Amino acid sequence: MTVRHCPNPECPYRAEHGIPAEYRSDVTNCSDCGSELAEGKGCFDAEDLRSSKPLEILCGRSSFTVKDLGKAAGDPVVLQDAPGAISVPVIQLVTGAVIIAVSFYYIHERVFAAVIPALVGFVIFYMGFNHFKHRDRREHQVRLHLRGFSCQIGDKTVAVPFEDIEMASLSERQVRAKGMPIGVFHDLVLSCQSKVYTLSSFESYGGLQPRETDRFVLWAKKVVESVKIRNE
Repeated sequence: MTVRHCPNPECPYRAEHGIPAEYRSDVTNCSDCGSELAEGKGCFDAEDLRSSKPLEILCGRSSFTVKDLGKAAGDPVVLQDAPGAISVPVIQLVTGAVIIAVSFYYIHERVFAAVIPALVGFVIFYMGFNHFKHRDRREHQVRLHLRGFSCQIGDKTVAVPFEDIEMASLSERQVRAKGMPIGVFHDLVLSCQSKVYTLSSFESYGGLQPRETDRFVLWAKKVVESVKIRNE
């Protein structure tokens, strides 16, 4: 069933619950403030977040170019990866290599039962090598423009005009390693062309906060605000 929501930022329901009130499609006005309802949901739900796709999927699907977005309103911002994207393959490579070396020593000493751990070591080493081989080494950059934003992934660029974005929000999700919090992902979630997409940047809890992450959060807040202004 299609839904409608109250777009009024001063609605009592929004002030109390933190989200817009939603209604059936046959209702025309908000029962709390009387405002005329807008089409669609007022916020993303859990299913939207689970089914969201990386924004780069829009490459080749959009007919817009960066020139259509107007003048750039700021410098490019680099999206940060979680440290696990590199550390896990390294651990697999080192672990696999150590197991192989120890196993071959015992095989050389005619302890042929060591063939089994040697095979396990080869599997672990191959997994680490495969992760490195297929790791996305492309730099992801975003940039705000007068009428939208652009996202550059390697040599590909996605141009997203504000008029194509039905809804946008900025959220966080904590990242843990062995039960310990190591950082947080800042997620810009967009509803564009009736599909949900996500752009993320990682902020580490250890050491200094990455400067690029600060800039990403400020950039994402500007995108959310621009979308709200356009949809009001």
